[in-house]
Amino acid sequence: YRFKIWWVLEGALFGDAGNIWSLEETDQEGGKFTPQFLNQMAIAAGWGLRWDFTYFKIRFDFGYRVRDPYKTENKYWYTWDRIKDQNIGNLQVAVNYPF
Repeated sequence: YRFKIWWVLEGALFGDAGNIWSLEETDQEGGKFTPQFLNQMAIAAGWGLRWDFTYFKIRFDFGYRVRDPYKTENKYWYTWDRIKDQNIGNLQVAVNYPF
């Protein structure tokens, strides 16, 4: 979700889910695509700032893990405290064309 903040500055909220599977057997646990693929999804969410200069954008995105595709600390989902422990999250910086 994108929204105007001020002049050329925009904000964004986003979510992402997915994983990588193989159709063949693999050495990695959970690496083969099965009907349980939804239980093997990783989920992340975050926020970002965008400077929209018409012909290009500069983006700073901060992503946070919300769910691991494998058990960590005997659970998949992160608690609010574990999410806060990620501090500013995973920073991604990009320069790109607007779409």
